[in-house]
Amino acid sequence: MAASLVLRFQTIVSREIDPRATAVISVGAIHAGTKSNIIPSEAVLDLTVRTYDNDVRNQILDSIRRKAAAEASAVGAPPPEVVVYGSLPVTVNDRDATLRVKAAFEAGLVAGVIMAEPFSGSEDFSVLPDAFGAPYVYWGVGGYDAAAWADAEARGTAHLEFAAPHSSTFVPVPQPTLDTGVSALVTATMAWLGRGGA
Repeated sequence: MAASLVLRFQTIVSREIDPRATAVISVGAIHAGTKSNIIPSEAVLDLTVRTYDNDVRNQILDSIRRKAAAEASAVGAPPPEVVVYGSLPVTVNDRDATLRVKAAFEAGLVAGVIMAEPFSGSEDFSVLPDAFGAPYVYWGVGGYDAAAWADAEARGTAHLEFAAPHSSTFVPVPQPTLDTGVSALVTATMAWLGRGGA
């Protein structure tokens, strides 16, 4: 059942979600059994669902429930339990706050500043500002040697050679990553609280 569900879940985005929408379903862990010659009585699948839209998210969750129930019914297993936990809101930067911090970065940081395209990472950053209705800006700091990254990017292999955060092989270069991160925090803070800030 677990193996079949992993395959079925992978068809949700390709077969049920509008192709113009962004959605990701990942089965990150499967827990079942204790020994090779004993069929386990239960299995737990841990999934990640990432979308930019709550309606798409709800559509995916409904499909997960439907497919899990159908698979259980097909093999005569008890109805499955689907538990949603660790749900996080979409992080959407405030436009004016972003432009203000970007201008401060461009004026105060040596490293290049780029505006990133939306990406489907999971992040709890927006929980607190959303609770208070405060504008916010989420940014990232590059963590790899710039020359090595540029070389790999020129070859089109950067995505293969450099692991992203949350990967077991993610190992950022300590310097100048730490100095750049501290400088970014101080620069953004000064844009709001320093001389000329609001």
